[in-house]
Amino acid sequence: TISSSAQPKPGVQNKRSSDDERFLDELRLLCAAKQLVIIDARSKVATQGNRVMGMGTELTRYYDGVELQYGNIANIHAARDAVNAVHGLCRASHSAAGPTTSYFDAPAAANGQKNPFAYASSLASAAAASSSSSTEGSTWLAKLDATTWLKQVHSILAAAVRTVELVHYRKTSVLVHCSDGWDRTPQITVLAILMLDPQYRTIDGFLALCQKEWVDFGHKFDERCGHQDDSPADQRSPVFLLFVDCLANLIRQFPACFEFNMKLLIALMDQLFACRFGTFLENCHRQRAVKRIDEKTAPFWWLVAENKATFVNPLYSRAPPDDDDEPLSSLDPLIPSLSPKNVRFFEEYFLRFDPTIMPPRPIETFY
Repeated sequence: TISSSAQPKPGVQNKRSSDDERFLDELRLLCAAKQLVIIDARSKVATQGNRVMGMGTELTRYYDGVELQYGNIANIHAARDAVNAVHGLCRASHSAAGPTTSYFDAPAAANGQKNPFAYASSLASAAAASSSSSTEGSTWLAKLDATTWLKQVHSILAAAVRTVELVHYRKTSVLVHCSDGWDRTPQITVLAILMLDPQYRTIDGFLALCQKEWVDFGHKFDERCGHQDDSPADQRSPVFLLFVDCLANLIRQFPACFEFNMKLLIALMDQLFACRFGTFLENCHRQRAVKRIDEKTAPFWWLVAENKATFVNPLYSRAPPDDDDEPLSSLDPLIPSLSPKNVRFFEEYFLRFDPTIMPPRPIETFY
């Protein structure tokens, strides 16, 4: 089983919780496993910092049959810095004039209005950094590596692969959590489920999984994407974009295993910021229920259903061949290569408006 939660609260006093201990023991027994593995998405250093604030991570000496591992995934602030640097680099590569911009670090305009179809803030400093003397003469790929974006994508994929290996090969129950359970946690759990279960690699299965793990479990789309003028700027972060980038890498490595194509991922990101559908509005189910958003708006899944042919992958096969041309069992998980050369940049999204890209490609938008 794969479960998710928020962090415990041992604090610096190493407090115990009998309810937590019983809960984890029940998780371990769900699949008759002798051991439960906890994947803490943060680094060990980060968990120690949270202990000072009364939080932290599990103290395994208080739990029977529990092993703790760390995912070493960067926090929302590091992710925001990385995507801002990426946007600065992408725009500087084909535009000599005007500021480079990113949606994720954007104060509201003077008139309080915001264009959801364009990135909304000036990041001249990021552009200056990308063309400064310290990187002068560097290749574009070296500058991309300096943003740490691909490193963060790699860390998320590695944590998801570790979860799959524990569940599938060691037959172990896994509990995944980060600080609050709505950012790095669904990044890992959704990717792991996609690797494990071919049902969720269909269009309908994938949409149902996103609805459950991202929307219903309370990812804070409003705060992370800055949908409203009063959304805190320091809480904006490309958490969902990092997940989509990881998924793009899976599709690239296993092109016949997914019923949907890259266009669906681009449509997800376009509509995430367009705010045309109610699926990605507000921070949780309660806020959407109070504002009756489901009654007043259509869901994003309606757009997919109406344009399903656009998003179908013509290479899709439920039993794709492996390298030896032998059919894979539907129960075999997808284990992507984590070699740095195989963790690729999501250029279909980041570079789709770049007129210098070769060979030229049609611009895909789904606003």
